[in-house]
Amino acid sequence: MNYAYYEGKWTSLPNFDTLTPVRTGTVNNFDLSPTHRADNFGFRYTGCIELPSNGVYTFYTKSDDGSKLYMDGVQVVNNDGSHSVQERSGTVSLS
Repeated sequence: MNYAYYEGKWTSLPNFDTLTPVRTGTVNNFDLSPTHRADNFGFRYTGCIELPSNGVYTFYTKSDDGSKLYMDGVQVVNNDGSHSVQERSGTVSLS
């Protein structure tokens, strides 16, 4: 996974396209270890997944404050906003 790490204080996810990342790199999985602080940061991950077969898949995000998951530019999971840790899911048909 490629990542871009940002620092800032937001009440909802910012438009990362308008921000300059503090750090970029790659990780094997979604990983928060490149952070420099305990709060007020964000990550944008990009990458590809390998599917065993065509089908309907359910994806989850679990976050303390906002997270969203997009696939090919389509929002699959919306877990945005200021909140304690919560999990949200979304289902998408993939081939």
